[in-house]
Amino acid sequence: MESNEWHALVERLSQAAHKGELNDLLQFLLTADEREALLVRAKIFDGLLLKSQSQRQLSQDIGVGIATITRGSKELQKHDQAELARLQQFLDGLFEQP
Repeated sequence: MESNEWHALVERLSQAAHKGELNDLLQFLLTADEREALLVRAKIFDGLLLKSQSQRQLSQDIGVGIATITRGSKELQKHDQAELARLQQFLDGLFEQP
């Protein structure tokens, strides 16, 4: 269950994005490793949604273990098709495809 604090943080991040301050704010809030982890998660979701390669190939291309890909796949299974379509639209064209 998501807390009110989470929703408040998301709202503040949205406000920062509108002001052009999101990058600076994320630099303050997240370590380099956390920013990299977020990027890797987005790449995993993008690859899984495109279904253009096997999970094993995706893990090799991104440079993570197959278990990391499997966790991403299980997370995607928690969402309905409309949510997945919105995520795919958000990620569309963000990363080079192999």
